[in-house]
Amino acid sequence: TLGALLGGKALKEAAELAPELDRFEMAELAAAASRYPERIKPSVVELLLPKPSYTIETLRFLEKQCGDRMRFSLLMGGDQLAELAGWREAEKILRYPIYVYPRRGQATELPAGDLHLLEEAPLLDFAATDIRAAVAAGEDTSRMLHPKVAWHIRQKGLYRKREGSFRLLQRAVRASAGCAPETTNRTHNEPCPNSK
Repeated sequence: TLGALLGGKALKEAAELAPELDRFEMAELAAAASRYPERIKPSVVELLLPKPSYTIETLRFLEKQCGDRMRFSLLMGGDQLAELAGWREAEKILRYPIYVYPRRGQATELPAGDLHLLEEAPLLDFAATDIRAAVAAGEDTSRMLHPKVAWHIRQKGLYRKREGSFRLLQRAVRASAGCAPETTNRTHNEPCPNSK
């Protein structure tokens, strides 16, 4: 069974990531829609560990809890591998088998260690960062996401750009004037009918 860990390295900007439980729910939806739903099971382990979350600490916890009956490895994109040297105790992480998903048009240099390039894997033209950017820009993500994951993102309003202070002020003024919240068929500059 392949366990999908959901923490994230401390180098990530927290504002860029969805709340942890939303990320877990999206991983569950994606795993259930995969070719191997019975073999890919997301884990909440990193959500329960102290923050900030570091991969090496998660691996230590897993080894302590069930290392006598399981062998652990990592799966990461080639873009993440390029940053691995900056991770906490990277030399110890490299003692684990690491399976590297290559990125199209990006050379993947494997440092010393038990690393395996997934050369036969189908290559996608986007990474998680591209998905978050597309959602924030309101672009179509249908080729990037399973429909259930896309629906979850829309329902929760994940990865959207934060409203600027002027926009928040404008909403507050509308509310104090007794205006209903704006709907999608009204422009934000339209005057409130109650303000006359």
